[in-house]
Amino acid sequence: MPTTAWSVARPEIQREFGFVSFATTTNITTDDKVISTNLQDDFDKDDWFNGWYIIILGTNNDRVIRRVEDYAASTGQLTLAGASLSSEDSAKTCELSKAHPGDLQDYFNRARQDLFPQICIVRDLQTLVTGFRQFTFTLPSTFRGGPIAVYLGRRDSAESTPENVLTNGGFEDWTNSTTPVNWTLAGASGAVNQEKETTSPKNYLVLADSNSALLTAASSTITTLKQTVNVGGASDLGRDWSEINISVWVYSVTASRVTAEIDATEGVAHTGTGWELLTVSKNIDNSSSFTAGVSISSGAAMGCYIDEALCTVGPSEVLDREWQRIFAYRWLPPVDGASNGGKLEFTGALPAKRRIRIIGRDLISSVSADADTVEIDGELLVPLYDKTRLLISESALHNREYGQHDFWRSKAQTLAARLSRSFNRMGHYVHTPNPRPRIPDMEY
Repeated sequence: MPTTAWSVARPEIQREFGFVSFATTTNITTDDKVISTNLQDDFDKDDWFNGWYIIILGTNNDRVIRRVEDYAASTGQLTLAGASLSSEDSAKTCELSKAHPGDLQDYFNRARQDLFPQICIVRDLQTLVTGFRQFTFTLPSTFRGGPIAVYLGRRDSAESTPENVLTNGGFEDWTNSTTPVNWTLAGASGAVNQEKETTSPKNYLVLADSNSALLTAASSTITTLKQTVNVGGASDLGRDWSEINISVWVYSVTASRVTAEIDATEGVAHTGTGWELLTVSKNIDNSSSFTAGVSISSGAAMGCYIDEALCTVGPSEVLDREWQRIFAYRWLPPVDGASNGGKLEFTGALPAKRRIRIIGRDLISSVSADADTVEIDGELLVPLYDKTRLLISESALHNREYGQHDFWRSKAQTLAARLSRSFNRMGHYVHTPNPRPRIPDMEY
């Protein structure tokens, strides 16, 4: 979903009440004056901006907010309340509005809470993998409220998928216990070892079939396990000038160190939750070959387990399988003081070493600086902006400093009606999967 910067949202919200952006034409000095001939040209009545608020987007006065005490149209001069400003040695952008910019930010952050869950982030969690006779899974704190939908995933086999251009992608073939066939280890003092499936108990660190690879990295050393794939040429036409996609399963309890890699392009790093599917894509030219595999970045010594590496040439996404929706679960809210999103409790046993996909909701991000962004855009901003404006208008009615009570009362009434109309149109809701049907014997 596209995002919106606070530097864009702030002016848009304020245009409803009156908003002017201008640049100073006389450098600000150590007094209480701001001068711009742009104001002189466009606003020719004295006292026009009296009672408004100015925010200076400068260097020495960056984000300084003051109330305007007087406006002289003949010179474009604003006289500000409060202490003297700091001097500036160049023109600075300033913004004028009837609403206090600090109040605007506070009410925007409150509006995102008031409009939840209609306006929200949709979370798509795919990092949970089932264990042996595991019925309960802890959700991250980014999930607010119960899941919308839960799915059980399957995966293609690296050994039997004909589209896989990697040889020995399932790490089933070993020359010896430290040499997987067709894979190359790089990194000083790094090591790769064969991890075998066992019984009584079964080995959770082998994802599929009989083997996985344990890759260990020494301290302060980049370590990789890659395979070279030849492309192009008369016997292999159609693989150059293509998109390359790799997906590989990695078990790690260390976050932010392990990535899937094609040549020097890395994907999103492992988050340290156990088995996770790592992916990366890259377009290649007419090179004779490319390398694909797993990389451990420099840091403390660590190890991870690797299995089921799949690489395809041509398609725009990595190989995947359909998801099976699950309805037999209960959501347990987080207990008092817990720093998680509650627990998901299944009412029946799930197959081991399978992905769980959970769709849920979260609050959009709060803002505190111009560079901050919120995770929505387009028509979803309309009710969020209107809710922010409504909160400001209602506050201004009870704030003697704002004045102009008739103006704010009229705005509050208009905005309340408009906000109601917005939410009567389903297009202003964040779209999510259909909720699960209520099953009486599954609920508390």
